[in-house]
Amino acid sequence: MVVVVQAMGQNWHTEHFVCCACGTKLANQSYYERENNPFCTTCYEEKFCPRCTLCNKPIVDTAVLALGNCWHQGCFKCNNCNEPISDTSFELYREKAVCSDCGKLLRKLKVDTTAF
Repeated sequence: MVVVVQAMGQNWHTEHFVCCACGTKLANQSYYERENNPFCTTCYEEKFCPRCTLCNKPIVDTAVLALGNCWHQGCFKCNNCNEPISDTSFELYREKAVCSDCGKLLRKLKVDTTAF
């Protein structure tokens, strides 16, 4: 009996439905399609997903675009309190990103933040 995989609008023998980059068999697992080619998750993320500025890992979900870079939501952090900047508002203080609360506090205290 021949086992066939239906994917990308075609029928494939299971041994032929493989990642076009590394050859990993893709039957019964998640895959990505790009330009009519199947990719395993690892190869797709390595080749096509932007990299986080902080951790250098692929960003496969929502990215934060700030200061000319891409970040995971949890990696874009305040340079003062180190908490993730979760809302869309942040401030630059001495050319570093800080959350709105820390920005207000630092301006009020006029803290020398050259150590950032």
